[in-house]
Amino acid sequence: MQRLLVVDDEATVRELLSEALRFAGFTVESAATGAEAVTLAGREPPDLTAQRPEAGDGRPVPPRH
Repeated sequence: MQRLLVVDDEATVRELLSEALRFAGFTVESAATGAEAVTLAGREPPDLTAQRPEAGDGRPVPPRH
C-alpha cells in the first residue's frame, strides 16, 4: 500500500484530505508543520507528500531518495 504524507497548517484541510485519501485506500500520515513532516518522513519516507507551498511553517519537505 502506498504511504502518503499530508502537510497543512489548517487542521480541517489536513483532516479532510487525509480522510479522503484513506478512504481511497492509501496509508496516510499528516503533519501541521514542515518541521513535523521532516521528522515523520525521516522515520519512514512517504511515497508522496502533499503540501501547499504556503502551508505549515514554510519549511519544504525534502524529496524521497
